[in-house]
Amino acid sequence: MPLSSLNLILIGIFVRLSCLCLLEYSERLFQIPLTDVDYFVFSDASAFVSKGLSPYKRHTYRYTPLLAYALLPVTSFPPFGKLLFILFDLISAGLILKISGQSAALLYLFNPLTIGIAVRGNAEPIIGAFTILSIATLESTVISAILLAVSVHLKTYPAPWAVTVWLYYADKKLFGFIPYSKRGIIYGIISACTFLSLSWLSYCLFQEEFLEHAHLHHLSRQDTRHNFSIWFLSFYLMDGNSPYGFLCFLVQFALCLLISFKFSSDPFFASFLQTFVFVSFNKVITSQYFIWYLSLLPLVIKNLKITSLRVTTLSALWFASQGFWLLPAYFFEMEGHNSFLWMHSSSIVHFATNIFIACQIINHYQPLHGKIKRN
Repeated sequence: MPLSSLNLILIGIFVRLSCLCLLEYSERLFQIPLTDVDYFVFSDASAFVSKGLSPYKRHTYRYTPLLAYALLPVTSFPPFGKLLFILFDLISAGLILKISGQSAALLYLFNPLTIGIAVRGNAEPIIGAFTILSIATLESTVISAILLAVSVHLKTYPAPWAVTVWLYYADKKLFGFIPYSKRGIIYGIISACTFLSLSWLSYCLFQEEFLEHAHLHHLSRQDTRHNFSIWFLSFYLMDGNSPYGFLCFLVQFALCLLISFKFSSDPFFASFLQTFVFVSFNKVITSQYFIWYLSLLPLVIKNLKITSLRVTTLSALWFASQGFWLLPAYFFEMEGHNSFLWMHSSSIVHFATNIFIACQIINHYQPLHGKIKRN
């Protein structure tokens, strides 16, 4: 007997809360560090804010100060942030259920990675919920514009979606070749005003600290710590001054622009593919970045005419490429071995695997005719 939508969500809630209780119990009883290190960053930033200080006094806090304010209850009730992230995680699941049905929701609700990200205290579920909402509400220009602006304020990666939305709304051509529409112009104005308002509020609170840590840092950042990115080794060898940093942005921008023009008739697919490509080519890639596109994958899976065998094979390749990288990373981090070349080779394998998967997804994508419509 198939489960009802409500029962599906209730089981998802039960699984997440059970995992949270198990995590808290294991940490306190066995002293096993399971909480994401970023959660301590958020907690410390909120503690500074509660004392009237800047959240950026907490080293590595690279987020909007509004997040630190939202997590203020953490200072008196430490699990609050994890519960908040679980709530947003469930909002994403509910949206996926409404848009793409139970099969897609199952893919998200019981994915160990999505569960782990929320339960361990990473804030990615918040950005995930806002990004899904921004595309799901495209028929309401004002609401979608506000939500996309909030998403970009939280994280930069949805910014290229604005081009997709502009082309999606376009119904006229200026000078015979520049696509535009009245809705697109309104959307752009509202979105820009919302983003600037949030940024101005943050700037009034913490001035240059906000600009440096929340935005400028990500533009100039060249992380010399080992990560999945193919750019890592060059950054490490050049002590964070590699000329390839700018090249990375150019590649990401060009590919995201191309995807917007090619797939703007289906904003869900375009946003998923842009995010997948953005992460694959990014200067820094950690496991939490995978949730950016995994939260969007269930929204497009209906339009992929692909066999179960191929899905299984691609999934196995994706996980195997990560395992291939994690092994030398373990020897480097835990055993102190010099495994840089091995990690770099593994990063290339992981990158090549992602590109192969992206090509497979594009090849098996069935375009929607006309404007997007979802049940």
